Amino acid sequence: MKINETRMMVLGVRLVAILIVACAVPAMSAESKPGNGAMPWDSAALVKMPPIHATTERPAKGLRSLFHEGADYKGKPTWVFAYYAAPQGTPPAGGWPAVVCAHGGGGTAYPGWVRNWNSHGYAAIAMDLEGHLPGGKDHGMEGNLPLGASHENAEPARVDWFGDRALPDNEQWFYHAVADVIRANSLLCSFPEINPKKIGLTGISWGGDNSECTARPRLPIAIAASRTPARPWKNTTSDGVCGTTLAILA
Repeated sequence: MKINETRMMVLGVRLVAILIVACAVPAMSAESKPGNGAMPWDSAALVKMPPIHATTERPAKGLRSLFHEGADYKGKPTWVFAYYAAPQGTPPAGGWPAVVCAHGGGGTAYPGWVRNWNSHGYAAIAMDLEGHLPGGKDHGMEGNLPLGASHENAEPARVDWFGDRALPDNEQWFYHAVADVIRANSLLCSFPEINPKKIGLTGISWGGDNSECTARPRLPIAIAASRTPARPWKNTTSDGVCGTTLAILA
């Protein structure tokens, strides 16, 4: 579903202007078990700066295209495609404030979102959270490339409404999408031009749910601006990622 980009960005700017996000948080206990209010993500690992891999895939004018590593999937790190840019000019004292942009279901990393935040004085990163390369025509996409194209080292794609919840936690899409958002925040914290105490998070639809999970206790983003979160599991009961998410967002 296409979202009114200008309205979303204006709302986001107003909200994220007050966000201060901590980049260091207590690690989750190794004895924590999903379904008991604990988080299934390894926050201690995810708050570390992820390795970056340069790419010439899906170039966008004025933006940096990159892959950053996400959570492990079937024994090896996933690669997450992202666009990043900071505003032109000299950063303010302490560095640029920054925003992590989480798209909704069927969306991707949108160049237009990064450019919009840059125009308001924020650095920004927009990632593809479904194991794809960006494509389509929405929100500043260039080249009319196919939407939904996978890539080597991709994470699992979204399967409807938690349609993969019978799989182990670390093989489910939502697990990886939340990890991607945490890792994007960790990446921004590592950039010298960014103020690590002024990083906010905005998410739309499924991205709103991703952002709210990321912003809850024991994960590295303290506050987030969520727009039209999906909330598809009101009557769902499950352990693991699905059940934990239900408990977090209740």
